[in-house]
Amino acid sequence: MSKVFLFSEHHHIKLANRMCTIFVKLVKKSSEVSNVSKTKERLVLAFTIPQVFVITGKLWSMTTVMVNFIEIWIFVSFLSFYASINSLNDAKSKNFLTYLAYFFDMIELGYFRVSILHGILVLVVPCQPGLSSSILCLDKNLQINVVWKPVIAKLECLIYMQIPSGMGYYIVIVLLTGYFLPTKIWVDSANHPESIGAAEDFIILSQTDPDAAGKKLVLDMAPTLTVLYALSLFLHCSGIFSILATTAGEARWRARFIKVTNFFSTLLYCGIILVILYNLCPTKPHSEGSATPKLGNIGLSLFTYLYCGIVPYAMVSWNVGLLKRLENKIREKQESNENMKVNSTQELLKVKFEDNRVAK
Repeated sequence: MSKVFLFSEHHHIKLANRMCTIFVKLVKKSSEVSNVSKTKERLVLAFTIPQVFVITGKLWSMTTVMVNFIEIWIFVSFLSFYASINSLNDAKSKNFLTYLAYFFDMIELGYFRVSILHGILVLVVPCQPGLSSSILCLDKNLQINVVWKPVIAKLECLIYMQIPSGMGYYIVIVLLTGYFLPTKIWVDSANHPESIGAAEDFIILSQTDPDAAGKKLVLDMAPTLTVLYALSLFLHCSGIFSILATTAGEARWRARFIKVTNFFSTLLYCGIILVILYNLCPTKPHSEGSATPKLGNIGLSLFTYLYCGIVPYAMVSWNVGLLKRLENKIREKQESNENMKVNSTQELLKVKFEDNRVAK
C-alpha cells in the first residue's frame, strides 16, 4: 500500500487531532502519524479508565437484558409477522423488502469488515492492546500457540459480529413500524417556527400579564400538540394490535386484529400526509445548518418526506393483502367444514339405509 493512497483520505485521520483520547496525531506538514506528547499522553491514560468502565457497563447492561428474552419476544413476533412467507406474497411489500434488504447488505459490509479485521489482528499481532488475546501476553509463561490463535480470532470475530447484527433487528423495527416520523416531529416540535413564535410571545407577554400569556401559549400550541398526540395514539394502537394479531391462534381473531391494525394504520398514514401537506412549502426551501434542503415549516428534508409517505402506505398495503389472504383461508376452512358435514351426513344416511334394508 503506497503512502499516497494511505493519506489520500487523511481527513479521517485528522480526527485524532481533535480527540483527547487517542494516542496518535497527524502532522499536517509532513502528513505523518506520530505519537502524542508526554503531556497529552497522561490525558489519554486518564481517559482510558472511564472507557473501561463504559465498556463494562455496556456489557453488564446487555447481559442483564439478555437473561430474560420476554422483552425481546415482542420484537421477534413483529418480525415474524412481517417477514413470514404469507406476508411476502404481495408484490409491493416484496419490492419494498427487496430494496430494504439491499440497504442492510450495505450496512453488513461495514460490520463484517470490522469483525474480520479484529480476527486477522489476533492472528497477526495477538499482543496488541485492545484485543482479547493480549490478556494472555501479560503472563510470560503463557504462549499463544498455533492452536489458540484461531480460537481467539474466531471468538473476537463473533463478538464483534453479534453487536451490530443484534442492532440490525432493532433498526428493522424502526424502519418497518414508521416510528421515525412521529419521533422526528416530537423531537423537532420545539424548533417549529410556530413553537418558537409562541415561546417568544409568552416571554414578552408574561412580563405584564402571566395569566393571559399562559392562555395564549396553550391556544397557540394546542393544534400542534393535538396532532402529535393523535399521531402517537394511532401509532401505538397500530403496533399493539399488530402484535396481538401475531399472538392470535385462530385465523378468525387474527383477521379481526388485522382489521383494527389496518384502521389505525390508515389513520396514521392520513395524519402524516396531512401534516406533510400542511407544512410543505416547495417555493421556500431552506437548508440552515444542513447539507440537504429542507422544505416547509416542519424543517424536514425531502428524503424524510418521501420515506414518511412510502413506509406507512406500505404498511397499510401489507395489512390489506394479509387480511385478504386470511379471509380467503377462513372462507376455505368454512367451506371445507361444510363439505365435511355434508359428506358425514350423506355417509350417515347411507349407513341407515343399509341397516334398514338389511333389517327388512
